Amino acid sequence: MNVSETSRRPLALGAAALTGVVLWSWPAAMAATPRHALAIGAFMIVSWATQALDPAVTGLIGCYLFWALHVVAFPIAFGGFADSSTWFIFAAMLIGEMVAVTPLPRRLAFGILQLTGATYARVLAGVILADLALTFFVPSGVARVVVLAPVAIGLVEAFGLGAGSRVGRGLFVAMIYASTIFDKMILGGAAAITAKSAMEQTGHVQVLWSRWAIACAPALLLTVVITWWLTLRLFPPEIAELPGGRAFLRDSFRAMGSWSRTEKRVAALLLLALGLWSTDFWHHLSPAIVGIGVGLAAFLPGIGALDGQDLRRTNLTPVIFVGCAISMGNVLSSAGALADATAALAHGVAPLVHGLGTGSVVLYLSACVYHLLIGNEIAMIATSMPAMMHIAQDRGLDPFAVGVIWTLGSGGKLFLYQSTVLIVGHAYGYFDRRDLLKIGAWLTLAEAVVVLALSAVYWPLIGLG
Repeated sequence: MNVSETSRRPLALGAAALTGVVLWSWPAAMAATPRHALAIGAFMIVSWATQALDPAVTGLIGCYLFWALHVVAFPIAFGGFADSSTWFIFAAMLIGEMVAVTPLPRRLAFGILQLTGATYARVLAGVILADLALTFFVPSGVARVVVLAPVAIGLVEAFGLGAGSRVGRGLFVAMIYASTIFDKMILGGAAAITAKSAMEQTGHVQVLWSRWAIACAPALLLTVVITWWLTLRLFPPEIAELPGGRAFLRDSFRAMGSWSRTEKRVAALLLLALGLWSTDFWHHLSPAIVGIGVGLAAFLPGIGALDGQDLRRTNLTPVIFVGCAISMGNVLSSAGALADATAALAHGVAPLVHGLGTGSVVLYLSACVYHLLIGNEIAMIATSMPAMMHIAQDRGLDPFAVGVIWTLGSGGKLFLYQSTVLIVGHAYGYFDRRDLLKIGAWLTLAEAVVVLALSAVYWPLIGLG
């Protein structure tokens, strides 16, 4: 932590605490219980937005205050930890650990790169496609960045270049930014899972993995093409073709050797999970049931992909954070504080939404603006999705479609603070904040057009909206 961040955090924490204290004691017509719930919720939101504390720590403090200050009972204050979406995040962590202990991600990445080719344009396409392919098996954007970053660094060095080169900036920015978008288009990332929970609880709509994937399928393909095209124009290469050509890619792939037994078993488990997720319209098994089952299967004798040490190394802070974010929504709803907050947000957005044609662009861009205020995308979804569900109900719109659009809007990012994936990717030193702002601005606008095409052309064809 640098000096400026060390000095900034106490100020941010003070601002969050002051916001909570003022709302707690504010003389208003609102009853004490909803006012107190809103005060603690405001403390959590400001702390999340300013990154005063680790998001999971902020969440636990908020849930503790809900309980300790007698705003709600313990089962409600920590109720998010009994929600299947929280445990779906835990499943994603286990699956990420399971994959990371094998060469499978690198094998997949270099396998795709062999098919795409050795020019910069083809290598860039291969990296983006590898990122997309891994999204189905590694639901964590951070985990995918950690897996793909060494591949990207090796490719940059193979071009004879280094950090700060246009090739390096292009590969890293495209890979990392695409990760933040893919997580919203496939029901596996933390933001999408948080949205699923809020949509089911507030919008009373069943959210299936398969339905989400079908609804976003064209957007996934368009995002790959748009990200590739924009990166080529914004970061033209110093060297057009990889020295050594396909031989470098072929040799890198061969260096990983033959498949081990563990790798084959992990691949079988991943295919099983993907098969069950994509057919949930038939068997109606919860994605969390499938994910946790597959993750726990990796610990069983005979598979041996994970052991107790791996479980102890698993980063559980995303699980805690999602559980706390869902808990906050439950508390605000239970205490009667959500109605006023929902009305305020809906008052600004609802008059501009008359249907899912141009209204989809309004929703998407509104989500992008709200995400600038609430930096963390999970907190942004948890605090705003109930309002979107009320807008859908009031306007006679499909709550599933509205929820998907709002979730896709959380993928639009301009600054590092808006995503842990961006922060982790930036730490490798291959791009700077200006690079992120440049591609982020163009991709956010491009995705607005994609959302319009989805809602106006594609969704009516599949009976959505």
